[in-house]
This record gives sequence, C-alpha cells and structure tokens, in this order.
Amino acid sequence: MKNKLVSEAGTPAAPQFELVGTGIYRKISNGVYYERPNVSGKRTWRSLETTNLKHAREQLYKRRAAIGTNKDPYAEQEAVTVGEIISRYQTDGYLDKNLNGRTGGTLVEETRNCGKLLEFWNDIPVNLVTDAVCDRYRDWRIKSVRHPT
Repeated sequence: MKNKLVSEAGTPAAPQFELVGTGIYRKISNGVYYERPNVSGKRTWRSLETTNLKHAREQLYKRRAAIGTNKDPYAEQEAVTVGEIISRYQTDGYLDKNLNGRTGGTLVEETRNCGKLLEFWNDIPVNLVTDAVCDRYRDWRIKSVRHPT
C-alpha cells in the first residue's frame, strides 16, 4: 500500500498526516497514530494514543467493535475514581510509555506502590482531586510511613 499524505483539513497540500493502514494515519511531526471517525456528524481526528502501529490497530479495532455493538467510544466518560484508574493500570500489566509491560524489580515496585496508593485514593473521584486532597494524601502518607528507630 502506497502511503498517502494528507493535511488536517483533508486536502493534499501541506501534509501533516500519512495514511499507513486502513483507517490509520500517522502524524508526521510526532509519529502518533490517529483515526478519522465521524463524531456528531462531523469527520474529525482522534488519537489512538500510541506510536506503535500494532497497538494502534488494536485500539482502532476495539473502537470499531464498540460502535458495532451500539456503544459510543467517543462519548464523554462518566467520572471515575482514582482507584479505578490505578486498578486499570494494574490489570493492563503496569504498562510503560511504550505500552510494554514491566518486569523484574520494576514490576515488584509498581505492585507495591499501587497497593499503597489504593489505600488512600481508592474511592476519590477524579474530578474532585484538588490541592487540598493532595495535601491530605501527603499528611496520610507521612503518618503511614514506618520510621526506623
């Protein structure tokens, strides 16, 4: 497949995106993959949130499968708790910025750290996280640290 260059407006001039697969475009400036869905009747760009083509394909297939089951992957998400986000991170295998799972000592540390974070953050909604809540976490964390004597 020959790569096709397109601009954000969809015209051939001043290319910013490169078509690399069926429905997948790569932004030339940063290498992040995008799709072109119709959201609320308008064609738009949506990031697939990865620079890895394999992961981009998987994300695109998940989104298209959701549309096929009458779920809208582009709808506003309900407010979730910080604990749900940490749990998702754990379920996904503690992925790093390249979406690779952690191994060895790093995996052990991430498991321990997430367990400690969940003790405080489990039931706090994301949209209610403020500086005051972070200060409460700091105070809680200082109290929970075991100091050697």
